[in-house]
Amino acid sequence: MAEKIALKERFSAAKAAFIGQPNQSLLRMAQRFSPAYGEPPRRATDDWIDLYNKSPRMNPVHQIASDVGTSEYGIYNMTDTRKTTKLINNPVEILLKHPNSNLTITEYVLFYITQVYLLLPAGEAFWIKERNGLGKVTEMWPVPPGWVSEIPSKTRDYFTIYPQGNMQCSPIYVPLFDMVYFKSPDVTNPYLRGIGRANCIGDELEIDEYQSKYQKRFYFNDAVPSMIIQMPGADESSINRAEENWSQKFGGYNNAKKTAFLNFDAKAQMLAATAKEMDFIESRKYLRDEVNQHFSIPPELFGILENSNRSTIDAAYYLYTKNVLRKQLKFIDDTLNAQLVPEFGKNYVFEHDNVVPEDDEFKLKKASEGLKNGGILVDEWRLSNGWEPLPEGKGQVLYTPLNMIPTRLDGTPVVLPQESAQETMQAESVAQPTKSAKRQFSPEQKARMWEIIDKAAVKNEQAFMANLKRYFQSEQDRIINKLEKTVKAATDDPDELLDWEEENGKLKATLKPLWLSSMKEGATAANEAFGFDIGFDVLNPKFLDWIDSYGAEKVTDINTTTQTKLQKTLSEGIADGEGIPKLKNRVLDVMNEAKTSRATLIARTETHNTVSTGTHETYKAAGVKKQEWLTSMDGRERESHADVNGEVVGVDESFSNGLAYPGDPSGAPEEVCNCRCTLLPVIE
Repeated sequence: MAEKIALKERFSAAKAAFIGQPNQSLLRMAQRFSPAYGEPPRRATDDWIDLYNKSPRMNPVHQIASDVGTSEYGIYNMTDTRKTTKLINNPVEILLKHPNSNLTITEYVLFYITQVYLLLPAGEAFWIKERNGLGKVTEMWPVPPGWVSEIPSKTRDYFTIYPQGNMQCSPIYVPLFDMVYFKSPDVTNPYLRGIGRANCIGDELEIDEYQSKYQKRFYFNDAVPSMIIQMPGADESSINRAEENWSQKFGGYNNAKKTAFLNFDAKAQMLAATAKEMDFIESRKYLRDEVNQHFSIPPELFGILENSNRSTIDAAYYLYTKNVLRKQLKFIDDTLNAQLVPEFGKNYVFEHDNVVPEDDEFKLKKASEGLKNGGILVDEWRLSNGWEPLPEGKGQVLYTPLNMIPTRLDGTPVVLPQESAQETMQAESVAQPTKSAKRQFSPEQKARMWEIIDKAAVKNEQAFMANLKRYFQSEQDRIINKLEKTVKAATDDPDELLDWEEENGKLKATLKPLWLSSMKEGATAANEAFGFDIGFDVLNPKFLDWIDSYGAEKVTDINTTTQTKLQKTLSEGIADGEGIPKLKNRVLDVMNEAKTSRATLIARTETHNTVSTGTHETYKAAGVKKQEWLTSMDGRERESHADVNGEVVGVDESFSNGLAYPGDPSGAPEEVCNCRCTLLPVIE
């Protein structure tokens, strides 16, 4: 029998759905869940609203509500699950911007007080829909939750409202379809009246209010004197004379902190504030922080900056908009889309704009990665940075990842001259270094490549100079100290002044981190310019080997130059019979040159050479077979480097000037000092 009834109910439900009739079983379910009788508002709802207007602890509610009131929104038309652009002058927007004939109820006020009511313990807000003669909604009237004495139930399908909350007035009965009912649900029974977040901290808010009143009484003057003086046996006239005399002697700021001397028997008792009273300030700060945390409001939003900086302030606002404001706006969006927006069109959607600030650094990094990997056009990258597109469609190009060649949308390269078959055969058959007939990069691109790698070289130049100056200064101090301690006649042998092997170790330790940094800059420039992906962990062992071999030679050469200059000048001084003071001046001349012009030359040479080493090792690790010498032909290039400009050799071969790459440490000083040339990969 039970099976027949169940089958009959399923058939009835299917039939009702097919012909458009309401499902009676669902109607019965709604009736079962509805409250049996109209629910009154929660106790002390009006008291909480009054407290909101008085207590500074309610500032988090004001902060959230004011942000909700100022948040932008839009009305959209949903077609096939696709949201169109914002609709202009839509009737929903017009209604919300001018809710009713009361000019003080503006769009901001409408959303502001709604959010306040939702966060207070009532957890409810009500908008009455006022209709014209055609049944269209023309006005919205917000109603405080304390005025709504009953909500719809099984026995009543309307809201009961007492204007001004006065139960002596005649009630207003508002049908369910004429009310927009915002409700923060009570999880114990979501079908009864709402409950707001402030309900959880009722005790804390009341404690703060009582402490405030107590402090007010304490400071206002509650007829409690600061001191009591007892005069045993004195009559009233004696007490009055003593009081008057005391006030004359010690009253006023001119008599502050004077010592009192008495010629009569008296006892004084101070009535100081207790520790409990004085601790109220810290206690109120604790309650303030606890309330802010309860509403998930970072302290920076209220100007509490004891432990803050610019980064934490930006992060605080981001967290607030993401974890608090965005959720409140979503709640309002859903309520209006269910209860108000369908009145104006079934495809209309109300939605607030995204209030979460974008991470500008992440946005820029994302756009740059898209540009570098051929994912977005140059103009798209410019627009993402707030710049206008390039004129005449010059920004409608992509950059391919391999060698960063501009490419049009149809896939054809912008500039990529082709070599002839004869030139290709010559390039492959000639064993000795030759001028490359291939043009993998245009002149403009080569100039850009030179700028990228030169920028990497310059990056550590100042650090090299600073460290060299510090080293030469310390070396000077050691030489002068040893020279001053020389008892016998000064020597012209620098070996007696310093342990030069030890000095080589100190200089190598000074330059090692800078060498590594510059080589890493060279590797990074090569990876980014040509689309390689060689990790530093692969290159680091090669860089360390370079330091152990060529680095030791470098520091020996630098200190040998210092030794030679010292020996020459000290020999001249001793031959002229100079004493220690004048010999010290000769040492200072040598070391001042080391700290200035020599330090500059060494810094420029070493940064360029180690960056070139980094790029060369990266090309080899990336599998590049050939390399091209690129000279900066600006009129300042040396003749031997102008001769090898554009020359192509194998990546493990030397160019015709004897160097494996620009800045090769095995080359002669005249070939590597102040060199500005660059190495390019030949990508076949």
